[in-house]
Amino acid sequence: MANLLLVVISASLLPATDGLRLEAARPPSLHRARTTAVRCCSAPGEAQTTTLRTLLTELKPLDPIRAIVVMPGASSILESIVDSSQWTLNEKRMPSGKTLLTAALPDDAKSFELHMDTAVAAKATLGYSPKTQGPVVRVLDADGAGLLTLLPSKAKAAAFDAVIEQLGGELTLVPAPGDAS
Repeated sequence: MANLLLVVISASLLPATDGLRLEAARPPSLHRARTTAVRCCSAPGEAQTTTLRTLLTELKPLDPIRAIVVMPGASSILESIVDSSQWTLNEKRMPSGKTLLTAALPDDAKSFELHMDTAVAAKATLGYSPKTQGPVVRVLDADGAGLLTLLPSKAKAAAFDAVIEQLGGELTLVPAPGDAS
Protein backbone atom coordinates (compact mmCIF):
# COMPACT_ATOMS: atom_id res chain seq x y z
CA MET A 1 0.00 0.00 0.00
CA ALA A 2 1.20 3.50 -0.77
CA ASN A 3 2.66 5.53 2.03
CA LEU A 4 0.17 8.06 3.35
CA LEU A 5 0.63 10.71 5.97
CA LEU A 6 -1.24 9.98 9.19
CA VAL A 7 -1.96 13.10 11.17
CA VAL A 8 -3.45 13.28 14.64
CA ILE A 9 -5.11 16.58 15.39
CA SER A 10 -7.67 17.95 17.79
CA ALA A 11 -11.21 17.35 16.49
CA SER A 12 -12.04 20.98 17.25
CA LEU A 13 -9.30 22.07 14.81
CA LEU A 14 -10.68 20.20 11.78
CA PRO A 15 -11.46 22.83 9.12
CA ALA A 16 -14.77 23.00 7.30
CA THR A 17 -14.48 20.93 4.14
CA ASP A 18 -17.26 22.34 1.92
CA GLY A 19 -18.78 18.92 1.34
CA LEU A 20 -15.52 16.95 1.24
CA ARG A 21 -15.81 13.94 3.46
CA LEU A 22 -12.66 12.80 5.15
CA GLU A 23 -12.14 9.30 6.44
CA ALA A 24 -11.83 9.60 10.18
CA ALA A 25 -11.44 7.15 13.02
CA ARG A 26 -10.99 7.96 16.68
CA PRO A 27 -7.89 6.22 18.06
CA PRO A 28 -7.77 4.99 21.65
CA SER A 29 -7.55 7.97 23.97
CA LEU A 30 -3.98 8.52 25.06
CA HIS A 31 -4.78 11.64 27.03
CA ARG A 32 -7.72 13.89 27.87
CA ALA A 33 -7.78 15.82 24.60
CA ARG A 34 -10.24 14.43 22.08
CA THR A 35 -8.31 13.40 18.96
CA THR A 36 -9.18 12.17 15.50
CA ALA A 37 -6.95 10.39 13.00
CA VAL A 38 -7.36 11.63 9.44
CA ARG A 39 -5.77 10.17 6.34
CA CYS A 40 -4.41 13.10 4.38
CA CYS A 41 -3.24 13.24 0.84
CA SER A 42 -1.91 16.78 0.54
CA ALA A 43 -1.46 19.65 2.91
CA PRO A 44 -4.40 22.05 3.18
CA GLY A 45 -4.30 24.71 0.51
CA GLU A 46 -1.83 22.72 -1.60
CA ALA A 47 -4.13 21.57 -4.39
CA GLN A 48 -2.28 20.04 -7.33
CA THR A 49 -3.12 21.18 -10.87
CA THR A 50 -4.16 18.75 -13.60
CA THR A 51 -6.70 18.34 -16.38
CA LEU A 52 -9.98 16.47 -16.15
CA ARG A 53 -8.71 14.17 -18.90
CA THR A 54 -5.59 13.30 -16.89
CA LEU A 55 -7.70 12.57 -13.81
CA LEU A 56 -10.05 10.24 -15.72
CA THR A 57 -7.08 8.57 -17.44
CA GLU A 58 -5.54 7.78 -14.04
CA LEU A 59 -8.88 6.36 -12.83
CA LYS A 60 -9.42 4.07 -15.84
CA PRO A 61 -7.65 1.01 -14.31
CA LEU A 62 -9.79 1.21 -11.14
CA ASP A 63 -12.74 -0.56 -12.76
CA PRO A 64 -15.54 -1.04 -12.30
CA ILE A 65 -16.45 2.53 -11.39
CA ARG A 66 -19.88 3.68 -10.26
CA ALA A 67 -20.60 7.08 -11.84
CA ILE A 68 -23.19 9.23 -10.04
CA VAL A 69 -24.64 12.50 -11.33
CA VAL A 70 -27.02 14.44 -9.09
CA MET A 71 -29.10 17.11 -10.77
CA PRO A 72 -29.27 20.52 -9.05
CA GLY A 73 -31.90 20.43 -6.33
CA ALA A 74 -31.61 16.61 -6.30
CA SER A 75 -34.62 16.36 -8.60
CA SER A 76 -33.01 13.30 -10.17
CA ILE A 77 -29.97 11.10 -9.68
CA LEU A 78 -28.33 9.00 -12.37
CA GLU A 79 -26.08 6.10 -11.38
CA SER A 80 -24.29 3.68 -13.66
CA ILE A 81 -21.57 1.10 -13.16
CA VAL A 82 -19.04 1.11 -15.97
CA ASP A 83 -15.92 -0.81 -16.94
CA SER A 84 -13.75 2.30 -16.90
CA SER A 85 -10.76 0.36 -18.25
CA GLN A 86 -12.59 0.40 -21.60
CA TRP A 87 -13.25 4.17 -21.64
CA THR A 88 -12.22 6.16 -24.64
CA LEU A 89 -11.56 9.77 -23.71
CA ASN A 90 -12.11 12.49 -26.27
CA GLU A 91 -12.15 16.28 -26.00
CA LYS A 92 -14.18 18.18 -28.57
CA ARG A 93 -14.83 21.87 -29.02
CA MET A 94 -18.55 22.37 -29.60
CA PRO A 95 -20.10 25.02 -31.89
CA SER A 96 -21.11 26.86 -28.69
CA GLY A 97 -17.41 27.29 -27.89
CA LYS A 98 -17.51 24.88 -24.94
CA THR A 99 -15.02 22.04 -24.77
CA LEU A 100 -16.57 18.76 -23.70
CA LEU A 101 -14.62 15.79 -22.44
CA THR A 102 -16.39 12.55 -23.26
CA ALA A 103 -15.71 9.29 -21.47
CA ALA A 104 -17.46 6.55 -23.45
CA LEU A 105 -17.48 2.83 -23.97
CA PRO A 106 -16.40 1.98 -27.51
CA ASP A 107 -19.49 -0.11 -28.34
CA ASP A 108 -21.93 0.61 -31.18
CA ALA A 109 -24.83 0.73 -28.73
CA LYS A 110 -23.25 3.72 -26.93
CA SER A 111 -24.07 1.98 -23.64
CA PHE A 112 -22.13 4.56 -21.61
CA GLU A 113 -21.29 8.17 -22.43
CA LEU A 114 -20.39 10.89 -19.97
CA HIS A 115 -19.90 14.45 -21.26
CA MET A 116 -18.37 17.12 -19.03
CA ASP A 117 -17.70 20.78 -19.77
CA THR A 118 -13.99 21.17 -19.02
CA ALA A 119 -14.41 24.85 -18.14
CA VAL A 120 -17.07 24.10 -15.49
CA ALA A 121 -15.23 21.18 -13.85
CA ALA A 122 -12.87 23.26 -11.69
CA LYS A 123 -11.89 21.05 -8.74
CA ALA A 124 -11.71 17.43 -7.71
CA THR A 125 -11.25 15.65 -4.41
CA LEU A 126 -9.96 12.11 -3.93
CA GLY A 127 -10.45 10.25 -0.68
CA TYR A 128 -12.39 7.56 1.12
CA SER A 129 -16.09 7.61 1.90
CA PRO A 130 -16.94 7.30 5.60
CA LYS A 131 -20.22 5.66 4.53
CA THR A 132 -18.85 2.95 2.22
CA GLN A 133 -15.19 2.93 3.33
CA GLY A 134 -14.38 2.85 -0.38
CA PRO A 135 -12.58 5.20 -2.75
CA VAL A 136 -14.48 8.31 -3.84
CA VAL A 137 -13.69 11.03 -6.37
CA ARG A 138 -15.78 14.17 -6.53
CA VAL A 139 -15.63 16.56 -9.47
CA LEU A 140 -16.82 20.03 -8.45
CA ASP A 141 -17.54 23.38 -10.03
CA ALA A 142 -15.70 26.56 -8.97
CA ASP A 143 -18.18 27.12 -6.11
CA GLY A 144 -17.69 23.58 -4.79
CA ALA A 145 -21.02 22.21 -6.05
CA GLY A 146 -20.87 18.57 -7.05
CA LEU A 147 -20.92 17.74 -10.75
CA LEU A 148 -19.93 14.08 -10.68
CA THR A 149 -19.10 11.45 -8.09
CA LEU A 150 -17.03 8.43 -9.08
CA LEU A 151 -16.72 5.39 -6.84
CA PRO A 152 -13.81 3.22 -7.99
CA SER A 153 -13.76 -0.45 -7.03
CA LYS A 154 -12.95 -1.11 -3.37
CA ALA A 155 -10.85 -4.05 -4.56
CA LYS A 156 -8.52 -1.54 -6.24
CA ALA A 157 -7.91 0.55 -3.09
CA ALA A 158 -4.12 0.10 -3.28
CA ALA A 159 -4.11 1.38 -6.87
CA PHE A 160 -6.38 4.27 -5.80
CA ASP A 161 -3.89 5.14 -3.04
CA ALA A 162 -1.18 5.29 -5.72
CA VAL A 163 -3.34 7.73 -7.74
CA ILE A 164 -3.76 9.89 -4.63
CA GLU A 165 -0.02 9.78 -4.02
CA GLN A 166 0.66 10.80 -7.62
CA LEU A 167 -2.02 13.49 -8.10
CA GLY A 168 -2.93 14.53 -4.56
CA GLY A 169 -6.18 14.55 -2.63
CA GLU A 170 -7.29 17.99 -3.77
CA LEU A 171 -6.98 18.97 -7.41
CA THR A 172 -7.47 22.18 -9.33
CA LEU A 173 -8.72 21.20 -12.78
CA VAL A 174 -7.49 23.32 -15.66
CA PRO A 175 -8.42 23.23 -19.35
CA ALA A 176 -6.16 21.20 -21.59
CA PRO A 177 -3.31 23.15 -23.26
CA GLY A 178 -4.64 25.06 -26.26
CA ASP A 179 -8.19 25.12 -24.86
CA ALA A 180 -9.41 28.64 -24.22
CA SER A 181 -12.81 27.60 -22.85
